Amino acid sequence: LDSASSVVDGVVAGFLFLFVFGSGLIHIESFPPLWFDEGWTVCVARTWVELGHYGCLLRGEPAPPSLAAHFPVVASVAASFTLFGVGVWQTRLVGLLYTLGAFLLLYALARRLYGRSIAIAALALLLLVPLKWSIHPLYIGRQVLGEMPLLCFLLAGYVCFLRSTHRPFWQVAAIGCWALAWMTKAQVAPFLVASIAGTMVVMSLRGDWSVVGRLAVAMIGSWGGCRLLLYAKDWLLAGHIMPHPPVDGMTEAIALVFVPSIRLETIRYLFVSWPEYPLGLAYAAWRVGGTSGSVAKVSVEQTVQTMLLLLAGSWLAWFAFLSAGEPRYALPGLFLAAPFTAALFHDFTRGFDVAFLARTLTGL
Repeated sequence: LDSASSVVDGVVAGFLFLFVFGSGLIHIESFPPLWFDEGWTVCVARTWVELGHYGCLLRGEPAPPSLAAHFPVVASVAASFTLFGVGVWQTRLVGLLYTLGAFLLLYALARRLYGRSIAIAALALLLLVPLKWSIHPLYIGRQVLGEMPLLCFLLAGYVCFLRSTHRPFWQVAAIGCWALAWMTKAQVAPFLVASIAGTMVVMSLRGDWSVVGRLAVAMIGSWGGCRLLLYAKDWLLAGHIMPHPPVDGMTEAIALVFVPSIRLETIRYLFVSWPEYPLGLAYAAWRVGGTSGSVAKVSVEQTVQTMLLLLAGSWLAWFAFLSAGEPRYALPGLFLAAPFTAALFHDFTRGFDVAFLARTLTGL
């Protein structure tokens, strides 16, 4: 059985490599055209590699990095430039690798939480069921943006945490991955805190104080790890970077928007265009609530399910009710919610029983 299981996992990994990485190489240098957000990151990475200055040039003189992605993304692109030379395909190779990693980690996580069939269904949901073309993971993954690296680091943290019971090394690895995620996009901070702190509340109500203690260490360690990484970045770039001018009004323009027309648009996106995702989260929350009265110790899988549910749920709630409404802002929440949506479909169809589904639909 273990051998057969390994073969299936190998087939899934091979399919993902061909479908995600292989297809991504086609016209990678021209589709989609390199655009504004990517340009800042590419500019900083190229200048750093060629001139040793972490930033761009303004009239031939060193300038701050301005709107470039955060350091982990820029450093990844700079590493690609160092290895393969400066160019567009070298830039976007980084995004493809992070995208492949995010899909592989999502499969590994969903397989551990729900089983192989639901894990495969989660992949199929993201790859084959349209969200919106401009935020399809394969489309975003061809670009030099922060979303796919963020998802890769977040999912790596959850996978490591699943292995951390009585294994301190994996707890440290999970903290390191979440610290990297925190550093990659500061936007993730409130959702990661909601994921960990909210799970601490749930576990304290159950009286599972050992889990509460481990989660407290994880949250404090992730924040501290991010601060440590920022100090290390400052030390590495000392003398090679200029002070970044403050950007005022970004929160009001992007993160906290109360314009009624924008709120209606984002609510329509989430509950009309992508209704399966909030339904999947609601179903998962109902299942978690159904076991909340149990006095049995919670498994690490149940703990991670709750953490992932709170992260995806809080992210999509922010998108629907507070964000500026750019569809790309919803992608991380949708990506992380895919296992819960797949689990809903699995249970609704009695284990993806096509005959049962056909009888149900014809009966309607």
